[in-house]
Amino acid sequence: MEKNTDAIMNLGEFQITGNYGMERNVEQGVKNLRIAMDEGYPYAKFAVGALQYNGVDVPQNKEQGLMLIKEAATAGVDDAKEFLSNI
Repeated sequence: MEKNTDAIMNLGEFQITGNYGMERNVEQGVKNLRIAMDEGYPYAKFAVGALQYNGVDVPQNKEQGLMLIKEAATAGVDDAKEFLSNI
């Protein structure tokens, strides 16, 4: 994984949350998370999956969200493992 993927993931999160002085742009943020996800960044799978599962800022799709969260957990993402243990 290249550092570009880390930056794209962070940018996506900041765009969704509006953190670090970033203008909130959910649509572009989700696009960036999906780019990081497609590049193999496991935490991005968790982030997109959690958004979909909960229907936060994107249309709810529990089945797709849960699949992504499980994939992230299998890849070692602790937040995904914790999420699964709490549902």
